[in-house]
Amino acid sequence: MPEEQTQEKPETRERGTFAEVECEDCGNEQVIFARPSNPITCEVCGSELAQPRGGLADLTGSTFIDYLD
Repeated sequence: MPEEQTQEKPETRERGTFAEVECEDCGNEQVIFARPSNPITCEVCGSELAQPRGGLADLTGSTFIDYLD
């Protein structure tokens, strides 16, 4: 009986699925989806934080803090 060969797949990790950003208007820190399909607004003051751009979000009214694991 031939031995089964198993190939280990390299660990692929989606980097940047979620990102933490800070609203430039009120200072609220918020977690957003890094690749949104709709505009993202601040949960506190309602100002626009990011716009979808077909890939990573275009941060329009927020400052990037870090990607979440």
